[in-house]
Amino acid sequence: MFRISDFVLRISALCGFGFVIAYSTVGGMRAVVLTDIIQFCVLAMPYVVRTLLPVGVRGVVIAGVISIVMSSADSFLNGAATCCINDLVKPLRGVPLSQRQELFLAKLINGLVGVLAVIFAVQIPSVLDILFYAYNFWAPIIVVPLGAVLLGFRVSRAGFLAGTAAGVVGALAWNHLLKAPAGISGLVIGVLCNLIAFILANKLRRS
Repeated sequence: MFRISDFVLRISALCGFGFVIAYSTVGGMRAVVLTDIIQFCVLAMPYVVRTLLPVGVRGVVIAGVISIVMSSADSFLNGAATCCINDLVKPLRGVPLSQRQELFLAKLINGLVGVLAVIFAVQIPSVLDILFYAYNFWAPIIVVPLGAVLLGFRVSRAGFLAGTAAGVVGALAWNHLLKAPAGISGLVIGVLCNLIAFILANKLRRS
C-alpha cells in the first residue's frame, strides 16, 4: 500500500500555503488596479465579479462562492463540536460517553457555536474585520507550533504553553493597552511573542 512520507506532506502543506498567499495577493492587486474603490476594499470581489465576468459565468462564480462559504461553515461547526467533545468533555468526564450522549452533545455544541457565529457576524458587518478579529485569537496560539510541526521540529509541552501564554498576552496588550501603535495589528506582535517564548522554552528545556 502506498504511503505518503512526512517530507511530502510538509512540502505539500507549505506549497499550499504559498499558493494561498500568492493568489490572494495577486487577486487583491488586480482588484485595486481595476477599480477605484480602495477605501471600500470589502467591495472589491463583488465589483470584479459584476464588471468583468459575463452573465452566465457570473452566476456560476456566485454559486461557487456561496458553496465555499457553506462548506467552510459546516466544517468549522463540525470541527468545533469534535474538538470540544474529544479534547474537553471526554478527558474531564473520565467516564466514556455513549453514542447517544456523544451525538446529543455534538448537536448541542453545533447549535451553540452557530448561534454565537450569527451574533458575531451581525455585530461585525465587515467580513475582513471578522477574519482579522478571529485570527487575532487563532494566529498567536497556533501558527508557531503548527509551523514547527510541519517543518519537522519537536514541540514540547513547555514550549507550547509558554508560546501560547506569550502570544495571547502580547496580542491583547498591543491591541488594547497600547492601542496598536503605527497601525500594526496585535496578530503580528502575538505571533512574534509566541515565537520568542517558544524558542526560549525549548532551549531552556534542553539545557
